[in-house]
Amino acid sequence: MGSETNAAIEDLVQAMFANDAPAREMHVFRESLRALVRLAKAEHTTHARSSLKKLLAAPMPAPYQAPNQAQYPVQIMRPQLAGGIRPTHPPYSQNQENK
Repeated sequence: MGSETNAAIEDLVQAMFANDAPAREMHVFRESLRALVRLAKAEHTTHARSSLKKLLAAPMPAPYQAPNQAQYPVQIMRPQLAGGIRPTHPPYSQNQENK
């Protein structure tokens, strides 16, 4: 166990018992706290492993692939006037672009 854990356990032992408490009671309490810490660490490790197994067992999404162009052909929409007449635009000449 880490030094921070041991320090916390010792603080709890000192807070629980007075200075004149029997050494055996303090020892049993200290070891009970250490057992609880070990149990908590074991439960945490078990939970982390089960979470990792679930994560690794989950199906991976397929990589993105663009749709097949033959399957989804692109249709260019052209505006139409009433009666099915399409508007025509005069081509631009170089003189009009420079203005």
